[in-house]
Amino acid sequence: MSLAAAFADIALSFSAAVGAPFVDANIITPGAATYDSGGDIATPANPTTRACKAQADEASEAMRGENGYADGDIRILILSASFTGSITTDDRVQITAGVYAGTYSVESIRRDPANIGFELRGRRG
Repeated sequence: MSLAAAFADIALSFSAAVGAPFVDANIITPGAATYDSGGDIATPANPTTRACKAQADEASEAMRGENGYADGDIRILILSASFTGSITTDDRVQITAGVYAGTYSVESIRRDPANIGFELRGRRG
């Protein structure tokens, strides 16, 4: 078992016992439309949704110092072992419970050195 998977198991066990801090969430990745020879959309884009576990909180001091920071941006931690694939700034994250429930665009992404999770700066909308 990897360190990321072991940490995810511990965090998820704790969350199950107390009901927080990691809640059900979704990573929504936009699809790509296909175009016909005339440049019109032949098939619209279909987004892909991946379930994950996330924790949301106020933005960190480091996030507040980033270019593009706006009041209302939040910090979202996602356990890397709770989903497959990666996350990009094209994705959106849907938090399903808690005071930060809602859908957020991904404004910035950081990884921790142990590869346990993703730290995102999210913006509602």
